[in-house]
Amino acid sequence: MPRRRLAMAAICLVAVLALSCFVEVSSSISSDQESGEGLASSIEAEFEKKAGGATATIRCPSGLTGTQGHRLMCRGETSDDFTLEIAVLERGGGAFRWDVVESHPIR
Repeated sequence: MPRRRLAMAAICLVAVLALSCFVEVSSSISSDQESGEGLASSIEAEFEKKAGGATATIRCPSGLTGTQGHRLMCRGETSDDFTLEIAVLERGGGAFRWDVVESHPIR
């Protein structure tokens, strides 16, 4: 029975991360966010604030372009052993939104 409870807790955590973890960031695009590493660092910092103590290591293939509607996907892992797939959407005026669209326990 304890394994079943642990599995249910993991499923609930995945559902919470996937359905409710989004962040709207309003700022001018910094030169750091124009690179994949800079954007990943911004997402990591926001993730740590929102995730209640968990941290994440994120990788983005590119940074922000300054083009409204531009989308890109980033991937990562959390300190509590979950994978993350993150969608980034550029908004107008230097704002962007990122959403955790998929998360699974690392086996």
